[in-house]
Amino acid sequence: MISAFISHSTRDRAFVEQQLIPFLEDLGITPWYAAENITVAAAWERGIREALLRSDWVVVVLSPNALQSEWVRSETHWALENKRGRVIPVKLAPCDPSELHIKLVGIQYADFSTDAVAARHRLEALFGRTPSPTTDKERRGNGGTDWPALKTDLPRELDAVLEELAARGKYQVLNLLARTGSGYTLLARHILLKYEVILKSYWMHSADSDQVSALARQIQQRSRLRHPVLVTPIEVVPTESALFVVTQHVADAQSLGDLLREEVGRRGSMTPETACQLLRQVTLGLAHAHAMGISHQSLDPSDVLVNADSRVWVAGFERAVIYNYYKKLNIQVQTLRYSSPEMVYDKPLDSATDVYHVGIILCQLLTGVAPLETRVEDVRPSMFDIGSIRPKVVRIKDPRLRELCLRCLQPRKEDRFSNSGELFAAFVSVQEEKPWWRLWT
Repeated sequence: MISAFISHSTRDRAFVEQQLIPFLEDLGITPWYAAENITVAAAWERGIREALLRSDWVVVVLSPNALQSEWVRSETHWALENKRGRVIPVKLAPCDPSELHIKLVGIQYADFSTDAVAARHRLEALFGRTPSPTTDKERRGNGGTDWPALKTDLPRELDAVLEELAARGKYQVLNLLARTGSGYTLLARHILLKYEVILKSYWMHSADSDQVSALARQIQQRSRLRHPVLVTPIEVVPTESALFVVTQHVADAQSLGDLLREEVGRRGSMTPETACQLLRQVTLGLAHAHAMGISHQSLDPSDVLVNADSRVWVAGFERAVIYNYYKKLNIQVQTLRYSSPEMVYDKPLDSATDVYHVGIILCQLLTGVAPLETRVEDVRPSMFDIGSIRPKVVRIKDPRLRELCLRCLQPRKEDRFSNSGELFAAFVSVQEEKPWWRLWT
């Protein structure tokens, strides 16, 4: 799935959130816009730049408000120099684009100020996403001759669910990717728009229709997240026995857990430079989520996807809702490798929980072992004391990363980084060989 950075004035946020973003998502495009995505002022410019670099397209919302915005001006100038042929102007209100940048005049644009319907069709064409004609057979979900056949025989227990999905006429299941404790992960294709997605099933055997509807609404709320780093739910499809969460498909990427196993097998741990580069991207995406009031709550290396160019995506944002549901049924994981004190002792989970999990992952990347790994029945409060965790963290050779990791793993939330924006800025400071703690002291 491609991504688009939306450069706009905050005064035009209603149009962006209510009209532009839903339309882009219908086209299979992941939008990103800065609506308070980074909470540390020192990290703001770096965060915007990283989002611009990672995005495939840049959409510039043109209006009198945009002409007065220095941020829109700076982002537009950068995009026209660095994303040539990938800049799409969208005119929201009458204005002169040349006042923002003279090169905008010669670029084709979509004009919402005169005809919104025509503008949507124009935007489809500019992105090259205009839906092609489909046959009735394709619309029923049975596939066309140009689509790949199933690569794996699907389990018979999925037959009824697959028939229900096919009857809806929206997604064609292509392949079984994995079986998990809560269901299946399937590769599918959107029948009309023809882009690939991931369908994650979560069995809801003991849930009634009201519970399923409530879970679906909670998960769907997380689709508000807009950032190139984040793999967020596109939609939720309830069936009789399972809840399917539809998310972006990230091709040619492996999980950070698999990458870590390869690195540990070769050299025992990951290099500090690589660890910083990967976790800086993770914390940038989390900073956006935290600014929207949403925390991941269950982050572990399997949720972090990395491609050959070391580009990162963070998945699994629907799991917090599912985790809370299963927890009520007294279904618990057997080990506590990726757990924070508040998870074990049933206290509120928030952005501080994500900071703690980043600390766990950092320790594991740099030492090859997690700072805490025990069975549920063996847990005791002293395990989370920094004195118990320190012996594993001190194996981190770089003193700046060692202290950064220890601050993430403080048992009290107020002693950790206050949010992922601060943590992002700390990783950047380490890469720039500056003492990160001077950012706040």
